[in-house]
Amino acid sequence: MAANVKVLGFVGGFVCGAAVSTGSCLTVISLYRRREAEEETTTRTLDTLPEVQEEIAQFGLPVTGAEVRYYANHALSYDQAKRTPRWVAEHLTNHKLQGKADRKHCKFRADPAVPACFSAVNKDYLGSGWSRGHMAPAGDNKQSEQSMAETFYLSNIIPQNYENNAGFWN
Repeated sequence: MAANVKVLGFVGGFVCGAAVSTGSCLTVISLYRRREAEEETTTRTLDTLPEVQEEIAQFGLPVTGAEVRYYANHALSYDQAKRTPRWVAEHLTNHKLQGKADRKHCKFRADPAVPACFSAVNKDYLGSGWSRGHMAPAGDNKQSEQSMAETFYLSNIIPQNYENNAGFWN
């Protein structure tokens, strides 16, 4: 009888462990698929990205910084420890400055390409005494709603003194 209870306990524990393990795997797969779907929606078209990379990098990029992240009209190297860009580069043309994109439709948000554990969030700025300052200015990205919206990713933002960030800069 005691042997039956031990076997039943072992089998019960094995089944519970397998169920928890399976549930964990399914959760990870679900999160991975969701992340892939988000990345697909933010991925630039393959035929325009190399052109943007070429325009921005034609005179060279800084050697500091790990990976370079490319967007519709700017590139940057992101410092995950400080949660700010190390540097930002953009290629300006009259066409890009004279578009019809409007910043009133944009909101500051985390960059979907940066893992959440390394990304700045809007709460980092609330009550801090600092305002959110663009490194690649929104006004330089009027060519499209996409390029304008990408300047509002927090990976393109640094803390700035409000008086330095407002006024004649706008």
